[in-house]
Amino acid sequence: MKKKLTGLLFFVAVLGFTGTVMAEDGAGLYKTKCLVCHGIEGRGTALAPGFKESVFINSSTDKEITDVILNGSKGTVKKFTLSMPPQKLDEAEVKSLVEYLKGLAKVD
Repeated sequence: MKKKLTGLLFFVAVLGFTGTVMAEDGAGLYKTKCLVCHGIEGRGTALAPGFKESVFINSSTDKEITDVILNGSKGTVKKFTLSMPPQKLDEAEVKSLVEYLKGLAKVD
């Protein structure tokens, strides 16, 4: 019985660790860093523009998108009064987030 309980605890711990790693993917990062302002599925809100069929995302290089993520934006879209704050993400996180945003921006 003790071995089964130990095995179960180990399995639960591994699942918890895996869930944390999986949250580092682009969708997970979007949910924790971007969703509040940019909305569900990147549809935008009153606070920030959406990413669906975004001209900026579709016409920019990965580096240009990365620069906005890491350095923020000064509210260049006139209907949004707030600026986007810089995000503290590592290189792998930014790459995953850029890929996710490009997926949201694809023209159907």
